[in-house]
Amino acid sequence: MGRTCPGNCVYCASRALSGNKYRMRSAENIICEIYFLSEKLNSRKFLILDDTFTANKERLEYFCLLLSKYNEKYAFRIESRVDAVREKDIDALKKVGCEVIHFGVESGSQEIIKKIGKNINLSWAKEIMCYANKQNIHVVASFIIGHFCDTERTIQETISLMEILRNSGIEVSVAGCVPFPGTPLYEHKDKLGISIHAHSWQEYDFSNMIISTSYLSQEQLRELLFSAVTKIS
Repeated sequence: MGRTCPGNCVYCASRALSGNKYRMRSAENIICEIYFLSEKLNSRKFLILDDTFTANKERLEYFCLLLSKYNEKYAFRIESRVDAVREKDIDALKKVGCEVIHFGVESGSQEIIKKIGKNINLSWAKEIMCYANKQNIHVVASFIIGHFCDTERTIQETISLMEILRNSGIEVSVAGCVPFPGTPLYEHKDKLGISIHAHSWQEYDFSNMIISTSYLSQEQLRELLFSAVTKIS
């Protein structure tokens, strides 16, 4: 439904895969595909593949308006950023069948958020995710352990936020930081103090900590990732 992302996070491969310009399909085009697939596959459930589906408010509002005009009820999932959604967006999405929203939060440290180019406000992140959860939308918040600037303290802040969200009824997932080729993280790894210890592309996996940083060894990062996974399991 969209290509690349309006964000510019150092770890994200979206721009490397799809270019620097955020490109969107129109609301009408999306609705036509939903209707076509629902008739062809006899299904009323779908996933919208767009890294930041709520980025363009005009398209989002028109999409919700068009979808509300159909007699059929649909259920769908989207992905977005916490800085690209408002309470009224949540309300509109809920009315037309949105059941799941996945937000990439990535860190529980505002300091790290700034350094990795995420540029979100963690206080607002908690507020809007809890609001969506109260509207009976299933919220998924994903995090990354092992940013180039992470320390043991900032990772503990991330783990603490993950636990807070999980205890509030929000689903939490966590992955190790992977410097995929084409990302700023990979292209500037020496400047950022990252060493890559993988010997094949097969090792580039979110569950496999393949790096060390200026602050933490590979083994320390593996232990911290394991601790994070354990505490939210």
